[in-house]
Amino acid sequence: MILGVFLMGTKYLRVSSIFGLVGLFTVGVFGCGTGDDRLREKAQIESQQSAQNQAKAENERLEKWAEQMEADLDRRHSFFEALTGVYEGTDVSGNSSWSVRVIFSPSFPRYPNSDRPRTIEELSYELNNLYLNAQVVTWSPLKGGDDAVPEFAAGCVFESIRPDLRLGRMFLASENCKSTFGFYLSELDENGEIISSKEPESKSASIANDVVKGKRNSVNALLGTKQTNLTSRQFKMELRKVVETE
Repeated sequence: MILGVFLMGTKYLRVSSIFGLVGLFTVGVFGCGTGDDRLREKAQIESQQSAQNQAKAENERLEKWAEQMEADLDRRHSFFEALTGVYEGTDVSGNSSWSVRVIFSPSFPRYPNSDRPRTIEELSYELNNLYLNAQVVTWSPLKGGDDAVPEFAAGCVFESIRPDLRLGRMFLASENCKSTFGFYLSELDENGEIISSKEPESKSASIANDVVKGKRNSVNALLGTKQTNLTSRQFKMELRKVVETE
């Protein structure tokens, strides 16, 4: 009997050991599975955070880019608005009596103030298509007074002019026109006379700098040259902005 009890106990211990080993194996398996899930969850969170950081950085880059484009457009519009209008003057070369009229206008008006930020595509389109247009008319009046009918007049239309905003310099050329024109910005002195200089670049650059920074809102004089394909001689011009009166 004692032997039977001993054998039964031994059998019980073996069964208990088996169940214990099964339990330990089960805990180990589930324990490993839980660790993998946590690793996957952590990796997913880190991936999402990385994507969010990248999206934030990209948005900040685009916002900064848009701000720079807006600033560039503002400078160009300021320059074009300062030039917009009618300029009249004469050839001052000394051997001619030509009169000159130049009319400047921008391809786009300034975008109205709005709470809606513009997209990169909208800004790019305006930057690529914003330029000056100009009509130039020259004529030689008959003697007999200011109201005499011109004996000869010639005119050209120039499109897609992109002035040098740093130097305030413009070149007008077209395959449909026999003359080309170059202009520098100038101003009037205290006596109302156009300031002429042997080196107009410096004065023009100073005026252009004031215009794009908003210190000037109008350019009241231009110094120009005219070149035709009929002569090697250049004709110098001085023009002042015509003040419109109501």
